[in-house]
Amino acid sequence: MFQLRWFYQVHVYIIIIGVLAMLASVYIIKFKKDKPWRIKRHKMLALVSVISILLGVILMFIGKENLDLTHFYLPHHYGGALALIMLIVTPLLAYMAMKGKASLFKVHRWFGRITFVLTIFVSIFGTILLLSYI
Repeated sequence: MFQLRWFYQVHVYIIIIGVLAMLASVYIIKFKKDKPWRIKRHKMLALVSVISILLGVILMFIGKENLDLTHFYLPHHYGGALALIMLIVTPLLAYMAMKGKASLFKVHRWFGRITFVLTIFVSIFGTILLLSYI
């Protein structure tokens, strides 16, 4: 029976935490508009999401590097790299918007939507990839 290396397994768990935090962040900002705490919770959950996904990607990179495996050869890998870039840029846009460039909030919202959809698709492709090994 095929057994995944430990870093693949931990990568999956860390990414799941990040995706769930992202789902909660999107839910709060979209559906809890009347709550005074929504912005703080949105920021906190978005930060957990970005850190978790970044750690998951770093773990995978280090694991593959130690085994001399190819890093980019499937759509999941390229999509994950793009999603990671978007995950970093989106909060930076919000930060710049809060520091005086209010026009960037609209860009932040669109980047957030694209990042959310892209992350979900990459996670689905990753799950399909994982299930193909089992």
